[in-house]
This record gives sequence, C-alpha cells and structure tokens, in this order.
Amino acid sequence: MKIEFISSISTIIFSALVAFSTVIYAILTWKLVTETIKLRKAQTEPKISICIEPNEHCMLYCDMVIQNIGLGPAYDLRFYLNSEIKDIDEKPLSELNIIKNGIRYLAPSSKRQFFFAQFSEGSKDSRKIRDSFEIKVIYKNSQDEKLEECFTIDFSEFSDLTKLGEHPMYSIAKSLKAIESKIQRWKL
Repeated sequence: MKIEFISSISTIIFSALVAFSTVIYAILTWKLVTETIKLRKAQTEPKISICIEPNEHCMLYCDMVIQNIGLGPAYDLRFYLNSEIKDIDEKPLSELNIIKNGIRYLAPSSKRQFFFAQFSEGSKDSRKIRDSFEIKVIYKNSQDEKLEECFTIDFSEFSDLTKLGEHPMYSIAKSLKAIESKIQRWKL
C-alpha cells in the first residue's frame, strides 16, 4: 500500500513536471515563432532615408540623398514638405520632378542623389545654413502596406565644416592635365 501510494504520488509529480515543461516549451516556441516573424518582416521591409550630405568632391556643396537602406523594395514613394525651400537654381524643392512626381520603385540599397545647395560665403544658399525643414515620405512595401517616415533636414549641421586638401579625383585630374599639356608641347 505504501509503495503504491509513493508510486502514485511520484507519477502525479512526474506528470505535473511534464505538463509544466510542456507549457514552458509551448511559451518558448510561441516566442520563437513571433521573433521569426518579426525577423522575416525586417528582412523584407524597405526603409527610406533622406538626408543631406557634403558632396564628395567639394565640401562647400551638398547633395540631397534619398536612399532605401532596408532589405526590401519600396514602391510609390511620395514626398511632402512642411515648408517651401529652394534649390541652388532658386527652383522650389517641391517643383523638382523627383519630389513632385515621386519615385515609382526604389530597390534595396539604391539611392537617388542630386546636387542641392552651395554653402560658400556669399552664395545665395549660405542663408539656408540657418534653415531647416521637414520632408515626409509615404511609400509601400511589397505587400502593398503603407509606410511613412518623416525627416528633419537641418542645414546648420554644415555650418562649421571644413576639409583639408582636395578630393583625390581632382588631384588626378590636375596631374593628367599637366601631363597632357607637357605632351602637347613635346608634339609641337
């Protein structure tokens, strides 16, 4: 009798432990599935970035860069400005084709980059260094879900930037011109 009682108690305890372990495993599996879904979504989602950055050839010029930094394609990008700002040619930014018409498709890791402003002293754009504006982009992912991002473009970030030397391409170009002129003199 005592052995049967101990045996039934141990069976109940063992069954309870198995049931508890099964519940724990079910919870952990659910968490793993949830994380896997989030990871898969992150690996197929587009992520648009809009910024201004110094032109690689001259620090006094800046480009606007619209880039898909996500791993999925972005579709039907539409841009909205909170205030009007003008580009280097005094054309309103909202009138530039890329902003006005949007971008139909932007592949992962691709970007659209265009010359936007000049910050040399006395330039008509030097006043922009004190300005900032917001640009909102609404786009779709591959499942046709709408996504939205808002970026503050702040030119004051460029107010104190300087650069030593010149871009290597300029140095190469100057050297090639010097070589070309020497060759031309030799031909004569």
